[in-house]
Amino acid sequence: AAREHEAAIDAEMQRQEKAAALAKSFASQAEELEGWAAKQLEYLSASDDVGTLDEARLKLTTLSTYDSEFAKSGERVDALRALEGELVALKYHKAGEVSQRMAAVDAQWKALEEKAAAKRAALEEAKAREQHKEDLRLEYADKAAAFDTWVKETVAVVGDYSFGLTLADVRAHAEQLGASDAAVSGDNDAKR
Repeated sequence: AAREHEAAIDAEMQRQEKAAALAKSFASQAEELEGWAAKQLEYLSASDDVGTLDEARLKLTTLSTYDSEFAKSGERVDALRALEGELVALKYHKAGEVSQRMAAVDAQWKALEEKAAAKRAALEEAKAREQHKEDLRLEYADKAAAFDTWVKETVAVVGDYSFGLTLADVRAHAEQLGASDAAVSGDNDAKR
């Protein structure tokens, strides 16, 4: 009976030592994940002022990098959850606290998912707005180029035409234009 009692004590000591080691590992990993999550939540909560199409694309690329890191962090959360399961199975005396902390980590990860989705939607909207602006800029440039060509051609035509160099020449030209105007107006009136 004494040997059975000693074996039971040894088994209990091993269980407690294993539980203590797992609890220490759980606490360390949970702290690391909580710190990472807080840092990411700060990034996801930051306002994104997008002023150009390139800025929108860059911010979306940065968010995609975050998404990759977040996916990898899921493995670490799963490992933490496994530690929690082991501690509960070992009937660790603070298993309730461990489960509460695990629930808090899960809640942080859910909040990160939601914030990332909201940030992505806002950045996609900003990218669409900036793309529309860029399309309008290109349309304006096309139309402005045609107008610029017309102005240059008109200046060349007007530059080739002389109204005279003296006041008398200009008045004589004005009389010719007046007569021409009257003739055109008379023709138009006759056609009505």
